[in-house]
Amino acid sequence: MSNRIRQINKQFLIGNAILAIGLIFIVCLFLYLSFRKATADSNSGYAEKYELKLDASLLSDSISLYINDSLLISTTVKDSMAIEIGRFSEQSMLSIENKLTGNTTNVNLPEKNSKVRITKEGTTYLVNVFPML
Repeated sequence: MSNRIRQINKQFLIGNAILAIGLIFIVCLFLYLSFRKATADSNSGYAEKYELKLDASLLSDSISLYINDSLLISTTVKDSMAIEIGRFSEQSMLSIENKLTGNTTNVNLPEKNSKVRITKEGTTYLVNVFPML
């Protein structure tokens, strides 16, 4: 091989090596930035709590309570009950499903501590939200 062809091959290999090192550096940088954000988000918790009270008007109703598609309780109400849960996302929605009819009532919950009272009038569920002091 002539000296000129060796020089061109050498320049080509050096250029590819520089590109490969640059690519590895950029991938490592993106991985570092994504893992740093994930660890910062995992430390953020919520101190707020919700107290859900099922009124005596719900007796013998077969209901399911959900917060953000997470099932809290699925039961036939035998007496009035209270459930205390912690807030686990930035925005929370309470869903009450009547298992016999399939009707669903949805309520957005506030970001602060609150008491939620669930009652029934006729076939509809009424949800009253009061701030906790």
